[in-house]
Amino acid sequence: MLAWFKPKMAPEGPVTLEYEIEIDAPAHEIYPLIDFADSRNAKRQLGETVREVAGREGAFELVLASYPDLGDLTFDITVTEAAANKVYAFHGKLPEGPGALISTQERYEIEPAEGSGSLLRLIVDANFKFPMKEKVYKREVAQMMMALHNACAKLKLHAEQGVDAVHAVHDDMIVEVD
Repeated sequence: MLAWFKPKMAPEGPVTLEYEIEIDAPAHEIYPLIDFADSRNAKRQLGETVREVAGREGAFELVLASYPDLGDLTFDITVTEAAANKVYAFHGKLPEGPGALISTQERYEIEPAEGSGSLLRLIVDANFKFPMKEKVYKREVAQMMMALHNACAKLKLHAEQGVDAVHAVHDDMIVEVD
């Protein structure tokens, strides 16, 4: 009977999320936007800092300064797969912080679509701190799904209309979930 009042706990283990979007641009224009080694990387063009890590092949530090209420966030990125204009995948370790997300394995896949466009698919395995109450877990997963949507929407806007279009809508695309 006392189990009725016990908080329900979330299932442990990674959560796989997937989002896809059609982009009216060829793969060779999209791929550089997601490749951390490329000077045309979207994060670089948006003013974020991307640094190669000396002594670690395919390793980068991504410093996000665009969320002033959180301070500078530094992510440890290790590229796990790169096939030009087709696949770009990496493992990302997040800094210690107030959120439950501790790391991600992200995979971008680009396929031809009708006309000269492309289909971009983002698959993310998200790893959280456990144990976690189910209510908190649902909120974290919802926030991750919105982050996938926002990331893909920004890439679409960037590829189709350029970096200035992304700057123009950046603040409006960030959706809070409480």
